Amino acid sequence: MARSAAQQLDRIFKQINDEVDNLGRSRRLRELGSFAAELIRKRTRKGFGVARPGGNRRKLKRLARSTIEYRTRYKKLLSSKTSPRKSNLTFTGQLLDSIKLKVTKGRVTIGPRGRRRDIFGRSSRTTNEQVAVFVSKDRPFMSLGKVEQGKLVDFYASTFERMLTRRGLTK
Repeated sequence: MARSAAQQLDRIFKQINDEVDNLGRSRRLRELGSFAAELIRKRTRKGFGVARPGGNRRKLKRLARSTIEYRTRYKKLLSSKTSPRKSNLTFTGQLLDSIKLKVTKGRVTIGPRGRRRDIFGRSSRTTNEQVAVFVSKDRPFMSLGKVEQGKLVDFYASTFERMLTRRGLTK
């Protein structure tokens, strides 16, 4: 009897270890990275940034009068996710829409990718990475704040719980 209980525990621990290993696979990491990227996009579109990982979110720096005038003049070209006066790093939407993730060797990297288009849709030499570096000087946005890190941990935990439930290892 004791032997079968020990064997059953061994089997359960093996299944749990298999699921932990599965969490490190690129598909699971891609899910976590996509969730993190979406947290950054949503927060920034609401007009908030985070200066350092684990920091508190804060309102992005106000737009200069000249920027507001420019955005008003080209209002028809503005992204539907902003307005001429709103500081949310969204004139055309290219920067935030270009945030992609890359999974290599069990590590997720999130950041803007690709080349920019000018306001008339023509290809530009400028990359979204270059724009991100420039705007981050006054409006840092690429870090996950304390609350967002908590949401990411919750997402990770719920993903793990779903995986265990599928294996019949939870109540």
